[in-house]
This record gives sequence, C-alpha cells and structure tokens, in this order.
Amino acid sequence: IWLAGQETDGSDGVWAVEKRAGDGTALGATSFTIPGVPTGGPTAIALQPDGKVVLVGVGRPTAGIYNSAGIARLLPTVVLDSLFGFNGGRYLLDYGVNTVARSVAVRPDGRILFAGEIGDPIGYNYLFVTQLRADGTLLDLSRRRFGADLVTPPPP
Repeated sequence: IWLAGQETDGSDGVWAVEKRAGDGTALGATSFTIPGVPTGGPTAIALQPDGKVVLVGVGRPTAGIYNSAGIARLLPTVVLDSLFGFNGGRYLLDYGVNTVARSVAVRPDGRILFAGEIGDPIGYNYLFVTQLRADGTLLDLSRRRFGADLVTPPPP
C-alpha cells in the first residue's frame, strides 16, 4: 500500500510518501520537494509493473503565482529514483500559466500517461494529456490540449 500527500507542518510544497504492508505495518517513508519554489504536493499515484511508483501533482518553478505539473518516481525501497527523467527523479513540466497534473496511469509496457489542467491568463482551463517513456523522458515534445473549442467566453 502506497500513500502520498503534502506535509502539513508549515512546510508548503513538501511531498510525503509512505509504504505500508497489507496489515498496516510501516515499510518506509520519505519526503522531498519538487525543484523550484516549494509549493503544492502530489495529487495522484500509480504503480509501474516493476514495482516503482510514479507520482504527479503540482509544483512551482519560480517565485510567482503560477504552478507547473510535478512528476516524481520512487523505487520500491521508498527512495527517489535518480535515473528517472532528469534532475534526480523529480521534475516540473510547464505548459501554461497554471498547470496541475491530476491523474496518472501506467500502461502495460511501462509508459506513463498523466493528465490535468492548464490555466491561461484570462481564466480559461483546458485539459492536457502527456505521455512519458517508462524511464520518465518525454515520448514526444507535444502535449495534447483539449477544450479550446468547448469554451464559451463569459458575457461582457
């Protein structure tokens, strides 16, 4: 059993993860920040076929008001996987003014899909879906953005 959330000791942006046995016995725990200005936390978690755990959520690349999608991977031993993606097993993907990853899934071949929302400067939100290779590198540099045709501007 894997649990993930944000630490609430006043340290905004600390991602906390715990692994437990089926009977509830603690097997390990860790906490870390996503690079940039500490903010946010994990919003979803998925298990890869090899026992590694992928987390997605929110982080902030620089001081300011907007967020980016955070992603990290832990080994079964509850430590960051330094071979995942780049930057020591955790990093940010910035797609817009306010990007938040909300869900993650792992395909049988190990590829990672995650989705969330992108805000724009005038307040509209769009959905995005991104695919990574099993090692955390981007499968392609494009993102899939949905919703632009579904948005009706508010009345003046």
